[in-house]
Amino acid sequence: QDISSMAIRVNDFLCGMFAAISGSDAAGAAAVGRMTIARLVESGYPRPYACALVAAGACTGILIP
Repeated sequence: QDISSMAIRVNDFLCGMFAAISGSDAAGAAAVGRMTIARLVESGYPRPYACALVAAGACTGILIP
């Protein structure tokens, strides 16, 4: 398991938890994306793909009751 796949998993977990706690997917994407997009780009992902990963991760917040 490499670092880049771990970064994606951590991003999804953080986005989902933050969105569930705050009650807003947009707030989760904004708060966590500010920290993780740069790290994902450093790991070799294109910036648009990193942004899409953050947006998809934040959408999981509505699945957590």
